Amino acid sequence: MKIGNQAIVGAQSGVMTDIPDGGKWLGAPAQPDKDFKRQVIALRHLPDLLKKISAWEKKLGVAPE
Repeated sequence: MKIGNQAIVGAQSGVMTDIPDGGKWLGAPAQPDKDFKRQVIALRHLPDLLKKISAWEKKLGVAPE
C-alpha cells in the first residue's frame, strides 16, 4: 500500500488501498473526504426523512413494510 506525498489521512481511518498524492481521506474504511462528509450529512437527515415517509404512508393508507 502506498500513501502519496502531501496526503492527509484522518485519525483512526482504516486505510485499505493506495492514497494518491495530495489526497484527503477519512473514515473506516478510508474514503475520499468529500464522500465521507456527504455520507455524514445524509445520516444526520435520516430521522427527518423517515418521519416524512411515515407521514406520507399514513396519508396514502400504505402499511409500512
